[in-house]
Amino acid sequence: MGFHPQTQEGRKSALENLNKQFAVDSATRAGIITNVLQAHLIDLDALHRFYNASIHVDRRQFTKFVASTLKTRPGVQAFEWIPRVLQSESPRFEAEARQDGVQGYHFYQLDSKGNHVPVEPREYYYPVYYVEPLAGNERAVGFDLGSNPSRLAALEQARDSGQPTVTSRITLVQETGAQAGFLILIPVYRQETPITTEGQRRLALKGFALGVFRAGDTIATATQPLPEKGLLTELVDLSAPADERLLYRNDKELRNLSCYLVEKMAGPGCHSALYPSLHLCGAAVAAEYCCRAILCARAYIHVLLADTTIRNWFDVIVGVVPWSFGFP
Repeated sequence: MGFHPQTQEGRKSALENLNKQFAVDSATRAGIITNVLQAHLIDLDALHRFYNASIHVDRRQFTKFVASTLKTRPGVQAFEWIPRVLQSESPRFEAEARQDGVQGYHFYQLDSKGNHVPVEPREYYYPVYYVEPLAGNERAVGFDLGSNPSRLAALEQARDSGQPTVTSRITLVQETGAQAGFLILIPVYRQETPITTEGQRRLALKGFALGVFRAGDTIATATQPLPEKGLLTELVDLSAPADERLLYRNDKELRNLSCYLVEKMAGPGCHSALYPSLHLCGAAVAAEYCCRAILCARAYIHVLLADTTIRNWFDVIVGVVPWSFGFP
């Protein structure tokens, strides 16, 4: 768009063109991210159905089934099997895992400093029993999800509702950086048992098919093939308290916005200066150049991933530049 703005009409036309392109680029990106997240949910449901169709799934069968899926679905940290284990049955489960070749397997929880400590006595444990891939997730093996309040709340919600459930923003046990994470859980019930009522579902619960996601990796993988367009991308959980909603924010493209605007809007030989400013509640970009056309952009496209089975989980929010304009 090598347009040289010389009149107010010309500047307005150029900005309207940018506005239209912004809407197209934002909608494209939001659609791609949503499709990727929905694909991950479909894959997890396939694992859930695999359990429903099997009398027993051993470690080898789990690994074979999940590994074939993960080959074509980058962006997933891990798929896991989380059985519900009575306290009296925990020694047998731990021994069988060690017999499967998982050296030193035991149920554990984290203390206030993040150290591994033995699980406290509880009626039920929800340990990470199978995990694929193992590489990069070793620290999660044996972790009792029931020892953490936010994870336990999601387990109980999924158990009682019979529907996929997503945790609030969490730090993964296997996290080595600073990314936020989240889990998707689908309950698995014993075969040939009634699950019509909440009470029946509580009695029939066998365990959970679980997907583990690092928010940054998931979104980065989804958007990696896309060209940079000067867009701010955020992943937020609208059901969480305001200070806990943000799961992911990428403003890398926004930091490169100066080149984008100068290249698109400033004419040859025009002295240009750009002053970007970010705010927690949105994004504002102010640009001042030779024609003194002033852009104030604050716009988002919200794409709600609101599958009826997963409820109001999160919004994919994409946007910055240009939506509303002001001229001197």
